[in-house]
Amino acid sequence: MIDNSSLASDPKFSVFVSANAGTGKTRALTHRVFRLLLNGVKPDSILCVTYTKAAAAEMQQRLQNTLSRWAVCSESELISDLTEMSEPNPSQEKIQISRQLFARILDNEDGPRIETIHSFCQTILTRFPIEAGVPPGFDLITEFESNEILQRRLLELFSSPASHIKQKLYFLARFTDEKTLCQYLIQILQKRDIIEKFATDPSSAGRFKEHLKMQIGCKSMADFSSEKLSMIAQIKQLPFQKMADVLNGGGKNDKEAALKIKRWAGLLPQQAEAEFFLLVDVFFSGSNPKSRIGTKVLRELYPELDGYISEAQRLILEYMQTQNGAYTGELSFNLLSLAAELYLSFQHQKFSRGVLDFDDLIFFTNRLLQKQQIHAWVRWKLETAIQHVLVDEAQDTSPMQWSVISNLLSEFFESEDEEPLPRTFFAVGDYKQSIYSFQNADPNVFIAKQAEIKEQADQYRKPFKQVSLSKSYRSSASILSFIDKVMQNERIIGVGDTYVPHGLHWTSLSGSVELWPVVESEKKQLKIPFMPIEMERIETAEVILAEKIAQHIKALLGSGSDNILGRDVRPNDIMILVRQRDSFLANLRAALISARISVSPPDRIILQNQIEIQDLLALVDVCLSPEDDLQLASILKSPLLELQEDDLQELAIARGKSSLFSKLKEYEKSKCSKGLACRKLIEWRSRAGTQDVFSFFNQILIGDRLVDAFIKRLGIGVIESFNGFLQEILAFEKAGNLELSQFVRSFRESQGTLLRDNSAAAYPQVRLLTIHGSKGLESPIIYLPDMLTAKAPSDTLTFSQEWIYWTENSNFAPSYITQTRNVQKEKIKKEDDRLLYVALTRAEQALIIAGWEAPARRVIKNSWYELLRDTISNDPACVDIDGILKLQFTPSTKTKKKEEPFIKQEQIIASVPDWYDQLPDTYAERKGAIIRPSEWQSDNQQLAPHKKGQLKAFERGNLIHKLLERLPLYPEYVQETTAIRYIKKQMPKLSEEEVIMLFGEVYSILHHKECSDLFSKDSLAEAAIIGKIGELEISGQIDRLIVTDTHIKIADFKTGRPSDKPPQTYLRQMALYMGLLKQLYPNRSFHSFLIWTQTGEIMPLLNEQLNACLDTIKGSKTFQDLNKF
Repeated sequence: MIDNSSLASDPKFSVFVSANAGTGKTRALTHRVFRLLLNGVKPDSILCVTYTKAAAAEMQQRLQNTLSRWAVCSESELISDLTEMSEPNPSQEKIQISRQLFARILDNEDGPRIETIHSFCQTILTRFPIEAGVPPGFDLITEFESNEILQRRLLELFSSPASHIKQKLYFLARFTDEKTLCQYLIQILQKRDIIEKFATDPSSAGRFKEHLKMQIGCKSMADFSSEKLSMIAQIKQLPFQKMADVLNGGGKNDKEAALKIKRWAGLLPQQAEAEFFLLVDVFFSGSNPKSRIGTKVLRELYPELDGYISEAQRLILEYMQTQNGAYTGELSFNLLSLAAELYLSFQHQKFSRGVLDFDDLIFFTNRLLQKQQIHAWVRWKLETAIQHVLVDEAQDTSPMQWSVISNLLSEFFESEDEEPLPRTFFAVGDYKQSIYSFQNADPNVFIAKQAEIKEQADQYRKPFKQVSLSKSYRSSASILSFIDKVMQNERIIGVGDTYVPHGLHWTSLSGSVELWPVVESEKKQLKIPFMPIEMERIETAEVILAEKIAQHIKALLGSGSDNILGRDVRPNDIMILVRQRDSFLANLRAALISARISVSPPDRIILQNQIEIQDLLALVDVCLSPEDDLQLASILKSPLLELQEDDLQELAIARGKSSLFSKLKEYEKSKCSKGLACRKLIEWRSRAGTQDVFSFFNQILIGDRLVDAFIKRLGIGVIESFNGFLQEILAFEKAGNLELSQFVRSFRESQGTLLRDNSAAAYPQVRLLTIHGSKGLESPIIYLPDMLTAKAPSDTLTFSQEWIYWTENSNFAPSYITQTRNVQKEKIKKEDDRLLYVALTRAEQALIIAGWEAPARRVIKNSWYELLRDTISNDPACVDIDGILKLQFTPSTKTKKKEEPFIKQEQIIASVPDWYDQLPDTYAERKGAIIRPSEWQSDNQQLAPHKKGQLKAFERGNLIHKLLERLPLYPEYVQETTAIRYIKKQMPKLSEEEVIMLFGEVYSILHHKECSDLFSKDSLAEAAIIGKIGELEISGQIDRLIVTDTHIKIADFKTGRPSDKPPQTYLRQMALYMGLLKQLYPNRSFHSFLIWTQTGEIMPLLNEQLNACLDTIKGSKTFQDLNKF
């Protein structure tokens, strides 16, 4: 009888495989490729689509290793291999073919095409760019580069909006801030199928409006405005005075309700509208009418009260739903329209640069294959090469990716069978492991495609099989039994209609499942020397659990063979899985390191959050602004300069009212550590003005060998961070950007991430991963410490198949949107079930479950922990050992799984080759340096010192800067409300008086009699300027600029505190701007100002001062005749 595994790899059939975790999906796929090759199929006619590049590389490596071994192994070994992959009793001809396959593939440059769907689409678009409508010879850009372009389009959208966009921005600004609006727009652009249709189909706007009106029930704002006062008037006719009098005789809550009712009833209609929330608070709890208003005694004494309350709730609900419906319609339409503008601008910018991103590859390939007029020709060109298609991890393939594959297969089964085998399609996946909905994967499409492909095969009478693989080659009996019981619980709804229990391969393999008690926060004595009073601190539950896990692992590592594995436990036998990258993950890593346990670096990091990258960014801050004492102190203590605490304290105390940098410069010629640090810093500042971004950082890390200092202080993991950082710089420069300050600003605003491959168990490290990151991996011992339910953030946007909705008040959302949200919540719950399945099935022999509790943030109710606790406690074999629930299976004859080889730590370190210290020519400094006015010759500059509250002052100054940049975009009548809302969000600890005072400072600048035109609609913000003064090349950016027929005005924002007279550095900067602008506009008067954002002061600059500065600059005499104002 042919088993399912053999049937899955049979090259004569098209097969769709549904496989449980650990059943050998990858093995079935690779065996099928081998059997296709053994049966004479041309290597380059095989297309194998994998989910990740890593999976493609691993499969390629397996193929090469196996075929190279077949070429030289003994015949008995070769026959054994062929028998294992369901090719028993091979003929001498097949044995000969097997030995020749390696050479055949080497001779064929293409070989079997094993690649991701994105790589495949890139190949198609490269071959057919004109037909696909993409730039010929396009470049593929990274996610960071794509985000960089998108951020620039966003900035342009907000800073220079067209008139029709301004109206939408003004309306949306009443409900959110700029940052949140940007997040919404980016979120919408990720729904490519929705936004593409709305942006490019002229009828979409009209259809959406009709949909909002007819199906959602959204009235227009105009209709609501004309009706609201009459609705309020109707509500006011209710006997509120009677209700208030009755409730006033009740308890505390009833008395408060009576006060609110009286207050609202006495308001004029316009005021009643603004304070309608008073009635909502009295009569509703969320979106639900309160069932009990008034005590039982009151209701018995005044039976008419229930009728009054019911009628009030009916009318209030009607008003709130009408109001929310109107706002929903207006917000949704404006938001989607704005997103469409951004999308078109984003796509246009990419095309103008001749680049595509990864989403474009799928979208344009799909569109190409759907074009009827050219589809047949393109398909024919592809089909001549592709005869056999294999899809790995089919459950993670998104609908648009499936569409590409379906279009490729549209007539796949129609053609005549070709020798040596008919065309075949193979897909393998597991519905229960579909956990990537955030990448648009949909497991229901996985099910639908099985039926669709079977129907096509049956229609043309092609052999097709649906195969199920259930036997686990990974886990022990106790773990598999536990998983099956969990997944068949009635609370699990996300693993498909028919759950197939796991078959057992390892019948004699020891296994255990442990469930620890939930950890709660504890109060602990705070021991501080010489503290006269006793103090307590709260040790959080997540810290306690992290330390408990670390100690448990430490004990396991020292247990010898007395453990579930029956051998020495190594760090790489252990994997800890968490739900997300949060503070608990950081606490786990810290606890493991503190316990001296080797742990893998994070699998995904945000580069700008890494301390080594923050040190490099701080260095740039100091190079551009040496008076920044805080950042200078940071780099003095960092591996860059390595001063000791005593040195830094000495500098700080001795500086008096001068800056830290000016004090450091006194040691420039000293041979002490401070002198060495000073000279290094001066050299780096010099380089910052002459080198491009990549050369600047690369020479510091490689040329100056400072990477060694970072490794010594922070460990070998910094190398990956630096490599990722340098890659981001290359992407930045590739986009045509060269400014160091611009890069740092852009980098800090981005969410550049670095992915690490922690999948390999070869290194002796405990692997610490998210559950999503563990997909496809396994380990002898698995810890699941994060099993309680975290509070989910509320989402303002709701997505349907075709549209997007923004509801300002979700409590009274239109019923259609509420239903859509409920459907979405059910999808989230189902994916949550599948995520639990993935987590549980990573374990081979030991599964340890735990959780930590936090009030209002992490709870047991309806959590994974509750489900797992109930399952294990209901098992007759469960034992309770000091509060730990345990299931364990220890066979009389133990089976030991084959140990994976691992690399010892000393094997990782290799000697450094001679060329490591040699600097390539491309890093040589350029001649003809470009001068930046804001940086040039500023070494001796001293600003007035910052006193108490320096950090708050900086934060306040940056906020004023942002407001001065953004508020001019809004009409004056909404500036105050917009600004106050933004200030409260950014600095929530400010009092109401401080908020009003801060806005007053901003307002006084915007409407200052000498500067108001700098913030008018005709002015420019952050205007770039470049030119020459004599032999000097100048490049800079003017914060505010306006040019009229008679005069020029400029202003520059400064975050420090103003001194009595303008600092010389700033005079030189403004003088350079003046020199450049006067070349462009020689006959216009010139006016310049410094705006100090910390204090909101405006400092006019005298042209005589600027002329004097300009005369001291080499080559500026050329412009003496222009400087006579």
